Amino acid sequence: MNQVINVTGQTMPAVGLGLWKLETNEVAEAVYNAIKNGYRHLDSAADYGNEQQVGEGIARALKDGLCSREDLWITSKLWNTFHRKEYVQRACEKSLSDLGLRMDCVVGKTSGLRLNCGTLFIEKNTFSEPVRNLCQIWG
Repeated sequence: MNQVINVTGQTMPAVGLGLWKLETNEVAEAVYNAIKNGYRHLDSAADYGNEQQVGEGIARALKDGLCSREDLWITSKLWNTFHRKEYVQRACEKSLSDLGLRMDCVVGKTSGLRLNCGTLFIEKNTFSEPVRNLCQIWG
């Protein structure tokens, strides 16, 4: 799992743990064990309905010293119903809160019938600044 790809000057692990369709009561433990076993990329989305549990697994792994926050690359996705400019900030802040994150994130824009698929990478910053920037860029 040490292969990486270069994204905006940062390196992202090429292999990540997909968190879709995991049973909610198993997610925190799965995330914790994945980090314990070397995973450093977690692929999540608010629509999966388990970002709070993902955040619990991350928090436990960090508390136990399995890695540092800077070692992790966490991806979330903005669901189709939140693509309108007035919904982006609230949706991103909810995901960040559920995941227990306060800085750098990758927000993937899921494709819809009239929407193109794309990803926006946000540089490290404060909790609210990247989200405000995202809203300005997204609109």
